Amino acid sequence: MVKFLLPVFIAVLTPAALGNADDGLVDFKTQVAPIVVEHCVACHGPKKAFANYRVDSYARMMADSDAGKNIEPGKPDDSLFLELIVQAEPTGRMPKNSDPLSEREITTLRRWIEQGAKGQGIEPTADLAGMVARSNRPAAPVIYRTPVPIATIAFNQSGEELAVGGYHEVTVWDPSSGKLLRRLAGMAQRTQALAYSPKADLLAVAGGKPGESGELALIVPDGQTPPRILATASDLLLGVAFSPDGSMLATAGADRTVRTYDLASGKELLQLKQFADWVTGIAFDREGVSIAASSSDKLVKVFEVRTGKLQTTYILHNEPVLTVGFDCESNKVVSAGVDRKLHVWDPKVIAAEDGTAALLEDRFKKELSSKTIEGFGDEILDVVLSRGFVFSASADGKVRQHDLKTSNLLKTFGESGDWAYSVAIDSESKRLAVGGFDGSVRVYDIETGREIVHFLAAPGLDRP
Repeated sequence: MVKFLLPVFIAVLTPAALGNADDGLVDFKTQVAPIVVEHCVACHGPKKAFANYRVDSYARMMADSDAGKNIEPGKPDDSLFLELIVQAEPTGRMPKNSDPLSEREITTLRRWIEQGAKGQGIEPTADLAGMVARSNRPAAPVIYRTPVPIATIAFNQSGEELAVGGYHEVTVWDPSSGKLLRRLAGMAQRTQALAYSPKADLLAVAGGKPGESGELALIVPDGQTPPRILATASDLLLGVAFSPDGSMLATAGADRTVRTYDLASGKELLQLKQFADWVTGIAFDREGVSIAASSSDKLVKVFEVRTGKLQTTYILHNEPVLTVGFDCESNKVVSAGVDRKLHVWDPKVIAAEDGTAALLEDRFKKELSSKTIEGFGDEILDVVLSRGFVFSASADGKVRQHDLKTSNLLKTFGESGDWAYSVAIDSESKRLAVGGFDGSVRVYDIETGREIVHFLAAPGLDRP
C-alpha cells in the first residue's frame, strides 16, 4: 500500500563513500556507483533515458546508446561517457544543467576506465541506487528523537508478536503489553509493507528511499541472522505479499511495476509494467493463481500469476487507488483509496463475460459484479480482510469493520484525531492493531471494541 506525506529523512553521501581515488584499484561498488547515482541516473535511468542510454546498472552503463559505445575499457580518452563529463563548454557538458563533477570524482571515473572499467564483485544487472543505499546505510537511531509514521504493521502467525515499520529497522512488540521485544536492523530507510510467510519462518520487508531506491528484504523473525536482500528497484517498493503456499512473493512499486519472485531460488519470475503511475498495493487470491494490483492511475488490475496475463481491469475508481485485498471466502476483490469508498467486486464474473474493454464499466455495474460501501470521512489508506469482514483504516482517524455480504457497518475503532495509517488483525485472538501517522500503535479487542494497549513505536522516546 502507498502512504503519502511521510516526513523526509535525508541520508547524506559523505566524501568517504567515494573512497580514495589516488590509491590502488578503483572499486566500482563503493567509488564509481555513488558518483553515477548522484549525478547521472536521473537523466539516464528507468524514468528517463536520454540518447537511449541508461546507467542504473553496471550492465547498462557498459551497453551502447544511440551515440554508439560509451565506455571503452582501458581507454578513458576514447570513452564518450568521460568525454561529455569533462567538456569545458557548459552547453555540452554532463550532467546537463547542473554543476560539473569535482576533480576528485572525474579522477575516480578516469582511473576506473583506465583500469578496465570492471564491475568486480557485483551482479551486473543489480540496481545501482539500491546498491549504494545499502553500502552507505546508517544504523537505526538508538533513541528516536521523533516518532515515525506507521506505514505498515503485521501480526505474526501466533498473534504473540507485532512487527512495526521503523526508520532503518523493523521493531517487534508484545501486542498485549506494548513491550518492545526486539529490533531488526539493517533495513532500508523506510519500511512501506510487511508480510509474514504462511509458515511464520520469514518476514518480508518492502521499502526503500523515495525517488532513489527500493528494496525487498527477508528476515528470520528471531533477528539472529542478517537480512537477505532478495531484490532492489529504482524507487520505493510499496506493497508485498506471499502466495498462499509460501512459494512466491509479489511486490508493488513506485516504479510502476509488479514483480513476482520464487522464494527458494530468489529468481524474478515476472515483471509487469502495465501501469501509468505508482503501483500501491498487491494481493494474491485464495488459490494463489491470480494477483490484484492497485495503482495511483485509478485502476486495479488482476493478472494470472503463472503467465502474467491480464485477466481484467477495474475502472470504477475515479481517484487514485491506495490499497487492495482478496477476500478468502468469496474470492472477491476489495479496493479503496482517495474516493473514500470500499469497492467490492468479482474479477472472475467480469473476466468470464464476452465483449470489449469499452464495456467494462457496464459489466461492473451489473448486480453482484460490483458494489461500493461509503460513509468514510477521508481517504482509505489500508484494508485487511478476514472471514467475510473487511477492516479499513482511514485518514479520518478511524478503523471500520464491515460485513462484506451485507455491507453493514459493524464497529468503529479509534477516535485518535490523526490518520489511521495501517491496520492488521489476528483472527485467532480476535485482536486488531492500528498504526497511526503520529507513530502510535493501538491494539483493540475486535469483539468488544475495547482498547487493549496504546504505545508509541519509537524506542527510547517517551509518550508526548
